[in-house]
Amino acid sequence: FTTTSLNKLPDETSSVHPLSHYGVSKYCGEHYFRLYAALYNLNVTIFRYANIYGPRQNPMGEAGVIAIFINRLLCGETPTIFGEGDQARDFTYVGDVARANLMALNKGSGTTINIGTGEMTTINKLFEILKKEIGFKGDVKHAPGRMGEIIKSGLDVTSSKKILGWSANISLTEGLKKTIAWQQRQC
Repeated sequence: FTTTSLNKLPDETSSVHPLSHYGVSKYCGEHYFRLYAALYNLNVTIFRYANIYGPRQNPMGEAGVIAIFINRLLCGETPTIFGEGDQARDFTYVGDVARANLMALNKGSGTTINIGTGEMTTINKLFEILKKEIGFKGDVKHAPGRMGEIIKSGLDVTSSKKILGWSANISLTEGLKKTIAWQQRQC
């Protein structure tokens, strides 16, 4: 699920050692799916998702960084980056993820598949893209890093191409534009 290197992303056969409560809960879910598949003779496909974003993501509470940043920037507020902003994530557009889920109805049974773009973007770079797209004139503020935060999180998506014939089609910039447009209509 996580990596300390930008050079080699984990694939589905990499050993899993969650580094956060959230990661443990996601991995626990995989075990439940495998158990139910064995007990009740169910066909399951397990997806390990990257950081999904897009329209309809609520920027309040436990929302992802993209929804939070867009909301703050559209309101003219300065967003906060916890730490230096070198944290990197594989941001994957929700429409691409929905398409992968539909494809799994007919392919991939009994497998575990990473779903993402295979590319990581730092939080600093994300802010710069959003700042440009929204026309925000301010800067970001930094706060101390959060305990237990994963620095780099990305996935090798080779299996999604081989097993499902799926790959992400929406670029980060295109997905951000769609997400910004939706959020603007909510203001």
